[in-house]
Amino acid sequence: MLIRGNKTLETAQRKLKILDMDLRPTFRIPMHYTCDKNILENGGGMARAATGGLTFRRRTSYGKAFADAGFGGLPPQGPHGQVQVRERMKDTFLVEFGAEGTLGRLEKAYPRETDSPPPRPITLDEARVALRHAGWDANESPPAALPLNKTTDDGRAVTVNPNSDNGFPVLSKWKDPDAASMCTSLALQVRKELERGAKTPWEWVRGMEESNPELVACRGKGKADYYRSAKISAAQGRFYNVLPRQMMLIMQQATQPFEQACRGITLDGSSRTASGVTLVRGGAAELVQALEKQLVEHDYAYVHMGDDSWVALRYGDEIVMFALDCTSFDLTQHSTVSAQVHRVIRDELARIDPISAGVWYAYARERVVVVNTTLGRRFKHA
Repeated sequence: MLIRGNKTLETAQRKLKILDMDLRPTFRIPMHYTCDKNILENGGGMARAATGGLTFRRRTSYGKAFADAGFGGLPPQGPHGQVQVRERMKDTFLVEFGAEGTLGRLEKAYPRETDSPPPRPITLDEARVALRHAGWDANESPPAALPLNKTTDDGRAVTVNPNSDNGFPVLSKWKDPDAASMCTSLALQVRKELERGAKTPWEWVRGMEESNPELVACRGKGKADYYRSAKISAAQGRFYNVLPRQMMLIMQQATQPFEQACRGITLDGSSRTASGVTLVRGGAAELVQALEKQLVEHDYAYVHMGDDSWVALRYGDEIVMFALDCTSFDLTQHSTVSAQVHRVIRDELARIDPISAGVWYAYARERVVVVNTTLGRRFKHA
């Protein structure tokens, strides 16, 4: 009932009214900019956040057999025994819902209009040190920017998850050839306009939010994930922004080489980060090897990625591993906390490609988002 009630604009307005967001006018998606069947068949339509009823996702028969086998291997009692695990898991569900299923989380965690900035935000020097600890060496020559619509002789190109949402205005999935072609065409048009230099990327994005928001606004979406029943009923799913693909492609020209250059899992004794290490194509093995080395040397190991940390301890003849989670760090922080972090990353991205860096910075600092059905808001956090 709570999920269903959140679909109304009145409910959403009430929940979001006290938050540090500006109300933005709703807008339509032009038919010639989209591959979305609903818009094409209806002659155009309002830009909408992802909506839908609460859906409990079930395991496949293969997945259930795998889970049963794992559960059967647990001891009857103990910290990881069958009784304790069953108690934890019987109230946890894998669910998916639309952006309306996340309003409780926004209402609870997002900064209020009355919130004052923290007394001591991250400083410029701290941001520079943190970036170095993430594996980036500002003294090395930066990698080359990636091309937008072709693969180089050495195989370098902007890569995209084919099953991901393209966002406004194209919508659909990247694996749809027509949608991918349209996103690339729009990205090339925007890139060409920014290269003329009449406006900075920041000025261009802010101006388009007023005149043509369908090209630059983000789409709100709820993340399919595991949730306790209390969070489900309180509509406290994870909220995230789907950036417009044409703008994301421009950012990726610099951000992907930047991520690939930040490859150090362990830089020094104070920072062990998995930043820049993909868990495919050998990255998982690299991460495991780094943890094994730490265990041999210290009898403990840890690595972090963003606000998630994993810790392994040698306990007698066993190795116990657990996770630490700085819950909602990116959602609850005041925008001043990350100001210098964004500045440092922008400056380093600019060494790869100034236009990509400027576009990334414009979205990192603020963005217009369709949050619930057709409700638009300007986000300065999250």
